[in-house]
Amino acid sequence: MMNRTPQSERLAGWAAMATVGLFVLIADTLYTSDEFEDPIYGNLAYAAMFMVVDLTNRILGAPAARRVVYAAAITQGLLFFEYGDFHMTLIGVSAVLWGQLLNVWVFDRLRRRSRWWLPPLASSVAAVILDGFLYFGVESGLTDPIWFTTLLEDLSGLLPCVVAMVGAYWLILKRLPAPWRDAAATAGPAA
Repeated sequence: MMNRTPQSERLAGWAAMATVGLFVLIADTLYTSDEFEDPIYGNLAYAAMFMVVDLTNRILGAPAARRVVYAAAITQGLLFFEYGDFHMTLIGVSAVLWGQLLNVWVFDRLRRRSRWWLPPLASSVAAVILDGFLYFGVESGLTDPIWFTTLLEDLSGLLPCVVAMVGAYWLILKRLPAPWRDAAATAGPAA
């Protein structure tokens, strides 16, 4: 039997969050592919990825959350390449990567200074807006006037899912052991 140490618990926690994040990302990629396109499930799965990254950030810190984001971006790149062309893969993965990294940064800055709901809500909303702006703006080269309308339509479906995942974040956070819930209080902001 393996000895339980803080390091082994952190490693196990990171591995669990990365695994859950990858499954959520795979579901999101499949639900938004042409074969299975279902915007409701795709939006829920995408918002769930923010929740997983936020929980990782809360429990294990920003460096671990960034590792989850990088692992998810590599996986997403492989999956998108399977279902799309190189150009769309590059745009999609870059948009998600920058959005998730913004999510980690904003959450980390807010997690000790505000009520429980502000870090996941503010970080996820900021990230969804950046992701959408990068994806739809770069895809159209900011020249097609419909890109902004498409962005607003996408946000109208995603933002309610983000709010729902903030509720799920709270439910999960309430059930975590106290040392995990309070991990944010003992760590300083990550660089």
